[in-house]
Amino acid sequence: MRPLFYDLTELLYLSHGFKTYYGIAKVVAEGAKEAFRADNGTRFVAYSQGHDAFFEVFPKYDDTAEGGIDLNVPNSGKPYFMRRIHNRKKKKALHYIAPFVFGVVDLIERSRWALSGADNPIVSLDGGAWVSCGRPKLIIHPIKHLQKLDVEIHVLIHDMIPLHDFKRGGAPDFSSSFLGDNQWLLENADHVIGNSQFTIDDAKDFASQGILPELKRTSVAPLVHELRAGDEEQSVELPERPYFLMVGTMLGRKNLDVVLNAMNLIAKRGETPPLLVLAGKRRHRTMDYLDKEEMALVKPHVLQLDTPNQSDLVRLYEASQGVILPSRIEGWGLPAGEALWAGVPAVCADIPVMHEVCGDLGLYFGVDDPGTLAGHMQRLTQDPAFAAEWRAKIAANRDRLRTWRDFGQDLLANVAANSEPARPQSVSLRA
Repeated sequence: MRPLFYDLTELLYLSHGFKTYYGIAKVVAEGAKEAFRADNGTRFVAYSQGHDAFFEVFPKYDDTAEGGIDLNVPNSGKPYFMRRIHNRKKKKALHYIAPFVFGVVDLIERSRWALSGADNPIVSLDGGAWVSCGRPKLIIHPIKHLQKLDVEIHVLIHDMIPLHDFKRGGAPDFSSSFLGDNQWLLENADHVIGNSQFTIDDAKDFASQGILPELKRTSVAPLVHELRAGDEEQSVELPERPYFLMVGTMLGRKNLDVVLNAMNLIAKRGETPPLLVLAGKRRHRTMDYLDKEEMALVKPHVLQLDTPNQSDLVRLYEASQGVILPSRIEGWGLPAGEALWAGVPAVCADIPVMHEVCGDLGLYFGVDDPGTLAGHMQRLTQDPAFAAEWRAKIAANRDRLRTWRDFGQDLLANVAANSEPARPQSVSLRA
């Protein structure tokens, strides 16, 4: 296959001292780790808008529990992202001003880079294969640069969720930008990798409607179940009463609504609902919702933990009665997979992607069916034999659960299987 270049632009722009447990940056980092372990000649690159060029980077890897990647680039030289490709018509004044503004910003970024002492070579990717797991708004800019060269473009897509908002007619700015970014991305990608089969099917469905371009070649590198321990000092005291855990869940698409309604059903029957622990960013909208009169019986049984560290999060998983993931749509749904890794029941919305994540190890309910969800919650807390049987089933099937190494290996294998024969090696030039 062609020489492989693994893209770390996501980390260069969005990781000023980052350490992340969830999200796209983690997927980028974990894929890079496997490329490094494979020792197959993969080179690591990151695109600079200010230079309109790729720098070769020589990252340091930390294989400890929740270690990340050090790009080995001085923080003082790391650039800040500025959108250069706009998907909506700009006002005429902005059309004339933008080139001047970008020119000034580029000059500043090049100066910061030079003053930082970074000594990374500029590398031409001509004749190579470039793979990126970054978010569309970042990688459409380097793709514009790659259009000038003979480069195979392989991209991982994470979800098409904002397009569902766009299709419903709301068309907020983010959804409109996301649509334009993905139209550009899929038009120019030679090979598209999904983080789940659902994500690929969803993109193909939008393509069949004429909303997205047709996908040329596709494959799937499913995400993971693996839950890694943290090395931070424990700071959260575990609840004394039985509880269910939700991670990063909110009202709306994430469908916290159905869980609160299930608890309300239990309370209105004169029974005490189990405690619900919400781990993640504390959201005013959630607190305002709990203050409503109809939530009066539920509010005392909801505990919000504002962004617990990874060490505490693992403990919260392991001590829970189960993890609830009620989302109406997900690209993968890491909390459900991580629940299985922790050996506890995953109580999931009955949507296609959750069957990919959990299969027959999940307990399912309809996204608008609080009654079935209430039944799962009560049985797991009130029927010890049922709960023990379910945990035993999860433990017996642990070898089916996916690790980050599995993901990285599948990612690289898919790129190799969809790459053309080798071309002449690219040439590195000093900046």
